[in-house]
Amino acid sequence: MALPRLQSTKVPAPDSEPKLSSAIQEDGFDPQCPPWSPPTKGILSKLPPSWVPYAELSRIEKPGGLYGFYMAYLIGISYGACLVTPAPSPATLIGTAGILLVYNVFLRGAACTINDILDRDYDRQVARCRSRPVARGAVTPSQGYVWYCAQTLGAGAAIACLPNPLTALAYAAPIQFLVSVYPLSKRYTDFPQLVLSAPIAGGVLMAAAAIGMDPFHAPTPALAGATAALFFSHYVWTTIFDYVNACQDTADDIKAGVRSMAVRYRNTNTFIGLLGAAQVGSLVVTGVLAGFSPVYFIGAAGGNALWLAAMVKTGLAHVVATITAAGAAVHHVFPCFNTTFSTLSMSSRLAGSFPASRVWFFNRYKCQIEKLLSPSATVQCGGENTRWSEYAAPQPGAIITVGSEDDVAKIVAFANEKNIPFLVQSGANGWADTFTLDSSGVIIDVSGLKAITFNSDKTEVTFQAGVTNADMIRAAWDNDARVSTSTCNCVSLLGATLGGGLSRTQGVYGLNVDQILSLNLVDATGNKETVTAQSDPHFWWALKGAGANFGIVTSGIFKSYPLPQANNTAWTGPVVFDQSQLEQVVSAINDIDLEPEMQLDLYFAVSAPDNVPTVIVLPFYLGSEEVGRQKFAPILAVGPAADGTAVLPYNVWNDAGDAFCVRGGRKPSYTAGLKTMDAAAWRGVWDEYVSFVEQHPGEAGNSTILTECYSTEVALRRIGDSQSSYPFRDVKCYAIAIPWYDDPALDNDANELGRKARSYWTSSDGAPSPVAYINFAHGDEPLDHIYGSSLTRLRRLKQKYDPNKRFNQWFPLS
Repeated sequence: MALPRLQSTKVPAPDSEPKLSSAIQEDGFDPQCPPWSPPTKGILSKLPPSWVPYAELSRIEKPGGLYGFYMAYLIGISYGACLVTPAPSPATLIGTAGILLVYNVFLRGAACTINDILDRDYDRQVARCRSRPVARGAVTPSQGYVWYCAQTLGAGAAIACLPNPLTALAYAAPIQFLVSVYPLSKRYTDFPQLVLSAPIAGGVLMAAAAIGMDPFHAPTPALAGATAALFFSHYVWTTIFDYVNACQDTADDIKAGVRSMAVRYRNTNTFIGLLGAAQVGSLVVTGVLAGFSPVYFIGAAGGNALWLAAMVKTGLAHVVATITAAGAAVHHVFPCFNTTFSTLSMSSRLAGSFPASRVWFFNRYKCQIEKLLSPSATVQCGGENTRWSEYAAPQPGAIITVGSEDDVAKIVAFANEKNIPFLVQSGANGWADTFTLDSSGVIIDVSGLKAITFNSDKTEVTFQAGVTNADMIRAAWDNDARVSTSTCNCVSLLGATLGGGLSRTQGVYGLNVDQILSLNLVDATGNKETVTAQSDPHFWWALKGAGANFGIVTSGIFKSYPLPQANNTAWTGPVVFDQSQLEQVVSAINDIDLEPEMQLDLYFAVSAPDNVPTVIVLPFYLGSEEVGRQKFAPILAVGPAADGTAVLPYNVWNDAGDAFCVRGGRKPSYTAGLKTMDAAAWRGVWDEYVSFVEQHPGEAGNSTILTECYSTEVALRRIGDSQSSYPFRDVKCYAIAIPWYDDPALDNDANELGRKARSYWTSSDGAPSPVAYINFAHGDEPLDHIYGSSLTRLRRLKQKYDPNKRFNQWFPLS
């Protein structure tokens, strides 16, 4: 279909600068212009006379233009706030908006200044512009350039105060360049409005980037498209605004040889209608791709459509006549229309970031999701997500509890399509503060996937992602088998394994990652895949130590070791010491060579009923009590106050730690890997621990210091580092400080305890650089402390297997 023919007037480009009267050429002003008089009201009248011309260059008396610049930044802030994770705090949004307002004062001032300098000869021939400072001779071009540079530096200083200054600067530089060359475009093209619109609309991108939503690093193609559509919408809006504004000067522009769209397309309602349709259509595309609520479509897209329709219906000639008659009012009225709809747009977008709106958002998708899933799956919108620790816990908008492994693939594909962040959860015990999931995202709960199947000779076991250590121990015990598990019953076996998987039996069998024979997973695109060492060696290597960054493992096959129940025992139990013996105990642990059958734990805990902090060692030996006591003789020789050791069956080995499985409370934990244990450092940790629990009696009584020590014989010497991305096979002990309390007012003291304990440990750990086992880490550690020598290779593989960073909640590599 052919487009309507527009009324077009071709204005030839002038061969030279406009011919001015001799008076203008010689003296710099036109004697026919009405004389300029000092302002008697408004902000200019309050300034010293020598400041007035510079204030006029910056147009501070005409804030309408500032609104026109600044509203793009308000839209960008609100847009980014809805989509970036974690959601910025109100203080961050308000602070960023304030800084960008200051930036826009300088930016707009610099743009107006350079415009007046370059256009001074043209301005003298245009009635509306003749009294501008450079045109009338109140400011020389040289003085104007100095003022332009000063304002540009002011804009740069404002950028330096933003949350992401370097990212913002990457957008600010081309914006500054384009507003500076805009005046020259009037000499060489009929479309200077298209040049000016780019830097003004660029404010949408810059503001979004300033709060962490960098448009050129959008997490999904849909979000990249939404951002591009929003930019284009504001670009077209600015073109419409500047086109109508330029229509006031059409007659003078033709005389002066100034080229513009207002000269080429004169008073054409069809032209405005086409631009308006493109602008509103782009707003709709933005809303669809970003998943905004109906409030957005009604307020932003609908509001702009109604205003543009009213303007076309009224007739552009009438609008221009009204604006011209109103004079300076155009600088207030026109941007105010856009500011009104921008603010409405911003409000409707921001509404999507609040929990109540997100509940609505997920309720909208609930029926669609439920139709995709198996009958036993559930979708809960806005419910509470109970975890082992409430500190820095993810706060999802919905929890989807799957009923089958296929459900996981369908949810990931749906979340990718709708640009919904997600986090997989099984035992819900992860305590790190790297979670960014908020009410814009969903939890994929796999805790109901509990199937466990042994092969006929009990050498392999297939199990699903919801299986905990306790589940596997019970099943293995009932099948006359032993399976390597972690030391805490309530933890997901696969979840702990994908980070390395420490085990009491690792001295004999290796780490839990060494038990994996194959993994079934859902990748970043939502596809199901079975991975083995042969099918994809690089992927296999990455999954065994950094699995949470590469996929959602729904089931796997482990090695199993057939063993009759009668032989499936170990000597273990608590051995209690007085705190005065701490240095002797620590020295004995440091000196002891843990053979493959040996493992031990060291606790600081508050003992009932007298609530006195106590030192407890939990020795573990795969064998008889007699041999076990011989192996741990250096520790026992210190002289314990109590000895609760005994030969215990496999199915109760972890029971001593069940008290730690209680959910709820706040537990910001800190860790360090230790090759050596220094007695003096541990006395410092003890003093900090005792101080914390005594300062908060009752409230912090469950707090503990826990250290797990393992034999490295099989994990390091027989298997080696090359078999998995887990990098710390040579580490003997893993220490954790676990403050435990309910009152958030204790957060500062708790974190101080953790940081001080970690500092004592890392200063005496015997390692070339700090070590933080990913399953125990706090979340503030540098990634090389988490992934060690594997980090560089893991980052390369992350780009290959998850380029859109969909798995980015647990110590993200990207």
